[in-house]
Amino acid sequence: MAIPTPTTSPSSSMATRIFPRALKSEATCTADYSWMNNAEGQSPCLVVAYVEGACNGDDWTQPTLSVSAHYDPSSISNANACYCSWSSYNLLMACTLCQGPQFSDSLLTWAEFYKPACPSSYYDVYFPTGYTLDTSSSIPFWASMNPQNWTNAQFNVNQAQTIAENNYTDLTPGTTPSTAPQATSSPSLTVGAIVGIVLGCIAFILIVAAVVYLLFQKRKSKRQSMPSFIIGSVEDEASSMFPHSQWPSRPEYIPSTVGSPPPMSMQSFGQTLTQHPMQHFGQLYAPQPEYPSIAYSSIPPADAPTMYTSMSKPNAIPLV
Repeated sequence: MAIPTPTTSPSSSMATRIFPRALKSEATCTADYSWMNNAEGQSPCLVVAYVEGACNGDDWTQPTLSVSAHYDPSSISNANACYCSWSSYNLLMACTLCQGPQFSDSLLTWAEFYKPACPSSYYDVYFPTGYTLDTSSSIPFWASMNPQNWTNAQFNVNQAQTIAENNYTDLTPGTTPSTAPQATSSPSLTVGAIVGIVLGCIAFILIVAAVVYLLFQKRKSKRQSMPSFIIGSVEDEASSMFPHSQWPSRPEYIPSTVGSPPPMSMQSFGQTLTQHPMQHFGQLYAPQPEYPSIAYSSIPPADAPTMYTSMSKPNAIPLV
């Protein structure tokens, strides 16, 4: 703001300097926090002077902090519509941090700041209705956030920086409604939260892949240990083990001589079978034919090409 040149009073030769009301900051920020500056390149310490000055006749000097000190919370002497606003709290806490790492423990929570003296009609907007910010300044968008939405309801420098990196347009109260919806939106996710989500998704995918692999290996192991006759066809197994071309010739039936039953001769398979009745214990006895099974039959099917070799047959058991 330009300072008028000295004027001379008609009644005196003494020059009189007129000092306008000032909006200034004695506190300065380190270069690491240049992202906090508004579009005019003003630090949060200077911008908060403009915010407080809107309710104090555009006259405010923002003081620097002493080590282990913090800016005053609301009180009877300072609790006006500007001092209790969201932008006032956010800019004051940003001004605290940007002065150096030694002030990291000097932050107040939102509740600690507004509860002592701010009425509810003052702390529910980012800038009070009916007041105008000096046109030579603007409020950074991150400073318009509802402090209740910061983590633990305390100004969060990482969340504020994430919002600043989105390059939202600065706010100029008096031309922008003080209850604009953008001012109450929740902060974006921090970089740490995004990294955590990505790592969690990767871990979940790896766990699922491991479970699927183990189930596949278990199923494969069970299949390998299963008997081959269950996996394959019984008929195919029997055919491969006992092909027709390798079946032995049919043995001659020679009954036991105990009990003096007459002999029964069995000739080549396919010819007429002659049976001789036998009298045993007063009843008629006739040897019963036997039917082959797939694995252990001694009588081959009708298409067997060869003859049985001579074998002994166990004693016949008479019917009682």
